[in-house]
Amino acid sequence: MSFLLSRYSEEWNYFKAKLRFRLLLIAAIFLMSTILFYIWFSQHPQTALKVIKYVAEQLRSKGFYGPNEFNNCLKIFVHNAIANLLIGISGIIPFLFIPIWMLLVSGNILGAAVAALQTKGISALQAIFLAVLPHAIFELPATFYSTSIGILICAACSRKLIRKQGMETRSLSIPKILKNAVRSYVLIIGPLLVLAAVVETFITPLLAKALIR
Repeated sequence: MSFLLSRYSEEWNYFKAKLRFRLLLIAAIFLMSTILFYIWFSQHPQTALKVIKYVAEQLRSKGFYGPNEFNNCLKIFVHNAIANLLIGISGIIPFLFIPIWMLLVSGNILGAAVAALQTKGISALQAIFLAVLPHAIFELPATFYSTSIGILICAACSRKLIRKQGMETRSLSIPKILKNAVRSYVLIIGPLLVLAAVVETFITPLLAKALIR
């Protein structure tokens, strides 16, 4: 137990020193982008419906939403875990800050989902609080955390290339960042995604059905 507490203490100190500002900035970017996408899709409801239909078809083709809820829960967790891992890994490509662009895709889908529900006479607030928020409380912080790590990795790789060109810049230790990233995924991101998968499988569908009725 003391070992685990010590690791969480290290993670908290690392978060405050390296990730906190980035995470808050990323959360603000996600919120603003989602609102903008929602406003646009509200003006183009048929496009919103097409986006959600496409996403739903892709998930069904991968075996989601089957009759076995426990299997669905596992698939949701694995899917989200891989997605968050890719967000972090994509930071190794310097200068492009791909994790931010991947986050904007999520904002696009969320904005489209809320706009699509409005076509059924459901208000945006109802859609967010009943169909999105229950599992997003856990999933979004995990995604923001992964994106923060990806941005930190991208910054480190970019600075390393700049220094090779003879330009002065403060360096970041890539091996150390990767080592800390493993701890972050095990202690923070993984557990959050487990909770998100459980809620999305067993709670969100019940709330969504009540909402549509």
